[in-house]
Amino acid sequence: MACVDWIFFETPAEAASDAGAVLRVTVVEQDGTAQMYGVESNRWLVDVEEVLERPDPPAGRPQTQPELEVSAGEQIAVVSTPETCSEEAYPGGDPLDPASGLVGADGTVIILLSAASGEESDVGGFHLITPYQGVLTPAQDGALPSEWPAS
Repeated sequence: MACVDWIFFETPAEAASDAGAVLRVTVVEQDGTAQMYGVESNRWLVDVEEVLERPDPPAGRPQTQPELEVSAGEQIAVVSTPETCSEEAYPGGDPLDPASGLVGADGTVIILLSAASGEESDVGGFHLITPYQGVLTPAQDGALPSEWPAS
């Protein structure tokens, strides 16, 4: 198992600018597992309600992720990125689990995605950009919130 040192983003907009896709989704159900960084990780089916615009990266920082091809109305599988440096994949709970408390009033969450690459093992699709900042409760209007929730 690898112990990944995750980047910390100052704002949701900064995190979204680093994502390959910013989506407002409804989580449908858990759809098995996948190995990611040597950890058995949950895979979820989500219905894409809306594709949100990716903000431009902060000045002087390049866009690191290619834009992912995802459309509203699609159902896609997303692997919930594990924390990796713990005995459990999700010591604080899986952020994609509807019981996580991140679901908005309309039943949706905003997810920030990356496409899988060779280092993630058998993910074979999409995964959250980090285990900590990949799922957000939508703002009241369904948009990306301007700040991280107070912990």
